[in-house]
Amino acid sequence: AVVSTQSTGRQRQEEAERLRKLEEERLAEERRIKKELEEKRLKELEEQRQREEEERIRLEQERERLEQERLQREEEERQEALRKEQEERDRMIAMTISEDNQATLVKEDDQNRKETKVILDKNNIKDWKYSELRDCINTSCDVELLELAREEFHRRLKAYQAWKQKNSQRKKKQAAKPDLPLSSASQASSYKSNVLSRNELSREVGRWVWEKIKGYR
Repeated sequence: AVVSTQSTGRQRQEEAERLRKLEEERLAEERRIKKELEEKRLKELEEQRQREEEERIRLEQERERLEQERLQREEEERQEALRKEQEERDRMIAMTISEDNQATLVKEDDQNRKETKVILDKNNIKDWKYSELRDCINTSCDVELLELAREEFHRRLKAYQAWKQKNSQRKKKQAAKPDLPLSSASQASSYKSNVLSRNELSREVGRWVWEKIKGYR
């Protein structure tokens, strides 16, 4: 009986040891599985993080590329606008210079013609018109020519005044005479017509002359 009891106790110990080992193996297997799952989870998280980082970098680079293209396009448009504006300014300047040059050439040409006319007509000042004498007196810088023009003007003024006085006396004498015969009346009428015609021709000249006389007083 003692031997049987000892044998049963040993069997129990062996069974307990076997169960303990099985439990340890089960727990070890669970820990291994949990570790593998955790490692897998962490690996997946790391891979996801890397993918997200790569995607973020890709999107950032794409955004920067689009921004650079936008800035480059705006700069090209600005440069094109500046170029067109500069071309327009250059065109306007060229037109202004051309117009100024044209005006200068016309002015110089007119001045040359006037100077040529003065040189040609200086010795023929008696043939000048009243308007030419007037323009010469008002605008000429040639002292000699100006003096000649003034002398000619005064000469004509004296001749005009003498003619006007003589004409006035004739009219007074004509008014004082008695009625004339028909032939004489016809001659007087013809003379009066001639006098009036000369008056009409010299009316504008007389007005201008008296304006000049006032200017010299």
